[in-house]
Amino acid sequence: MANPLDLSGSVRFDLQSGTVRLFDDEKGVVVPASVLAALVKASPTDTRAQVARELGAHLGRGVAKRGAILEAGLEEAATALAAQLAVGGLGTCNLERWGKALVVHVTDSPIDDASFVASVIEGALSAASAKAVSCTVLTGDNGIRVLVASERGALRVRGWIEQGTSWSDALVRLQSGGS
Repeated sequence: MANPLDLSGSVRFDLQSGTVRLFDDEKGVVVPASVLAALVKASPTDTRAQVARELGAHLGRGVAKRGAILEAGLEEAATALAAQLAVGGLGTCNLERWGKALVVHVTDSPIDDASFVASVIEGALSAASAKAVSCTVLTGDNGIRVLVASERGALRVRGWIEQGTSWSDALVRLQSGGS
């Protein structure tokens, strides 16, 4: 995988024309985090998830541009994803292994809506890997932890957590094939 820390050209400001260009030459906008947070809070759930996945997909294309994420080691993939989140101003992240489960831990996000952040991660990893992934919020304490799984696995874990199972126990249960 190419060096994911080479972020040159990720964001370009053209003050003469009053434009911001992103890595793929798409126009961008610099928006205060409080404005984005207010927009997220006021949006219907379906719209919020769709916008978050589209934002994530844009970030994921930035990851993919730097090399094949599926061929990268976990550390390189985490670095590439963390760099794209940071460039977007959405916080920092680490990838964690809990047995076979992959968990993305996002901290310092200016958006405190855990579902929005989970949808951003889902869109980013789906675009970066060119494979459908599903994400579900595990916890919003000490940052936001998001499980990356199949749709079925994410639904099972979400259901267990809604029933009162701790997120760590839900991960153990998922890996043991629990019902």
